[in-house]
Amino acid sequence: MNRQSSFKRIGEVPATRSALAPVSWLPGRQPLSDGMTPRGREYYRDQTERLSSGRWQCDAGSIEIEDSPNERLYFIIHGVLRITDAAGSNESFGAGECVAIPKGFTGLWSHSDKFAAYYISLRDVDGGDGS
Repeated sequence: MNRQSSFKRIGEVPATRSALAPVSWLPGRQPLSDGMTPRGREYYRDQTERLSSGRWQCDAGSIEIEDSPNERLYFIIHGVLRITDAAGSNESFGAGECVAIPKGFTGLWSHSDKFAAYYISLRDVDGGDGS
C-alpha cells in the first residue's frame, strides 16, 4: 500500500547532504565585502508560494539590507552573525541561536567565515520576494 503522508521532510536526510549551489543576492541586499560567494538551496515552498525554507551559507563579510521585502527567520548552524539596525542597535548570534529579520528591516548584516543558517521566509501576498 502506497499512502501519501500528511507531513514532509524539509532538508536532506542526515549524512546525504549534497553541495549547495551558488545563489543570487536577494532584492534589497548589497554585499559590502569582496569575495563573498553565497550558496544555498531551497528545501520547501508551500502551495501559496508565500512560505519557503532552505539553507544559506557564505564566506565572511557584510551585507547592507535596505527595506527587507519579507519576514525571515534564521537558525544559525555555523559561525557568528552580527545584526545592526538603522538606529545603531546591534546584537550577535551564534550556532544554535535564532534571529528574526522583520519585513521593512534596514541595517547591516555581518557574518564570520563559513557562516551557515537554515531560513524560513514569509512573503507578502503583494509579491515581495521570499526566496
